[in-house]
Amino acid sequence: MRYGYGMILGAVLSAGVCLSGAAIALMTYGVTDANTLDAIWNVHIVWAIISMVVILLPPIAAFGLRWEFARRLTILEAGSLMLFTPFWLALATEIAGSRWVVLLTEGRVPIVLIRQVDGTLTAAVLGLAVPVLLAAMVLVGVFIVRPAFVDTYGEYVPAYIPPTTTPSVSPPVSGPPETPPSVTPPSRVQERLDELHTLLRELGLQDPIIRRVVEAGYKTVPDFLAAKPEDISAATGIDIHAAEQLLLQAQKKVWFGGI
Repeated sequence: MRYGYGMILGAVLSAGVCLSGAAIALMTYGVTDANTLDAIWNVHIVWAIISMVVILLPPIAAFGLRWEFARRLTILEAGSLMLFTPFWLALATEIAGSRWVVLLTEGRVPIVLIRQVDGTLTAAVLGLAVPVLLAAMVLVGVFIVRPAFVDTYGEYVPAYIPPTTTPSVSPPVSGPPETPPSVTPPSRVQERLDELHTLLRELGLQDPIIRRVVEAGYKTVPDFLAAKPEDISAATGIDIHAAEQLLLQAQKKVWFGGI
């Protein structure tokens, strides 16, 4: 569930910001009193400030815990905000009393208020920038929340599980103690390869099939998860449907802890 928490956080934050903005926009309907409009404008300003704070606070707080965790959280929160904000903005537009299509046709954003010279509050009209920005947010959000992107730029490093071996026990020998031989720690490439071996063994694959996967060029867990079922089928000789199930099980185990 390491991906799920960041995605849920971004979705909840975007929902809170958009829906609270819609509630403030509703307060302006039928209001002509200058003092009331001033109070609503002040509430709108406070809403904008609080929105920025609650969006920036989680990654800033996470930096006090661990650098890698903060980077992954920032990437996932930013990606899910971009991915879910267009949906919540469309819903907030409907709640505020306008059809969601005005975002695309007129570029009008009801939850963002503009104070006119006469003191009235109206929805901001940004024109063509709104549909272009919404489309870009969806595309960038889908690209950012990909597990391969998060693992690469979030510097997620799974725990290294060394191969299980039975140490040999030598009988005690009299004499001066021997100097233990220097052991070179496993390289990062070998660690990633061992992680892939461990994952595939847990999924029930035998060593010959695992060797074929590695020989086909899949040497890390992210590489294997990003593979297509047809490529896995061609590399290992297993049925295409079996390859699809294998990739699905691997993705569930890595992304959601096997649930």
